[in-house]
Amino acid sequence: MNISVRKLSTLCKKDIIDYFKNPALVVCSLLPILFVLLYKYIDFSIQEGDRNTAALMQGTLINSCMCALMIPSTMIAEEKEKFTLRTLMLSNVNAMEFFWAKILVAGVITIVGNVVVFMISAESISYLPAYLLTSVFGNSCVVMLGADMGMACRDQASCSVLQIPVMLLFLLPVMLSGAAKFMLSLGKITPYGAMLRLYHGLTAGSVGAEKMAVSAAVILVWLIISSILFAYLYRVKGTDN
Repeated sequence: MNISVRKLSTLCKKDIIDYFKNPALVVCSLLPILFVLLYKYIDFSIQEGDRNTAALMQGTLINSCMCALMIPSTMIAEEKEKFTLRTLMLSNVNAMEFFWAKILVAGVITIVGNVVVFMISAESISYLPAYLLTSVFGNSCVVMLGADMGMACRDQASCSVLQIPVMLLFLLPVMLSGAAKFMLSLGKITPYGAMLRLYHGLTAGSVGAEKMAVSAAVILVWLIISSILFAYLYRVKGTDN
């Protein structure tokens, strides 16, 4: 399918306006930043360097998971609920244009939030290129999964019920990986566990090349599955509730 730059630009502008009109989505972008600020300036008796890294990791996980899942899923569910999605499909907007508009807007908002978290955490600026590379790669599949959730749900209410369990499924194994071997193993096959392993491998060299390749493969598998699922859901459920 051919992608029209003009239609894609119009769809992106529409999605950005919809984002700022939805207070819940704006708040989900601000909460991780506030969390990092609190984490940085409350005394946990942690050395400065360790605190910076911990703040970056926690803030990145929360921002990435909340924004990458909530923004596309909520936007698509809202369009289905208000029947604007049906109108888009009937107005010569093809699947790829609709898909890329949602991915670009949600992805850019997520990455901007991650960069703000990185700056606040005061991590070494030399790590920023590796951070951006792994963030874009790791979040791409989760943004698509968020779009899948929006397509699968009937409306915003049903979508919000699904969002929290999925976020916990992605967050808890990574955050609790040091508490149990089961969580460590589960975290390795989640997108964000693989993303953080790639980041540590590129910056600190604490992950070997073979393990980095496995982590990249994990994200790639999630990306392929989420893309296929989106195409299926768009065809089967996209035109109606």
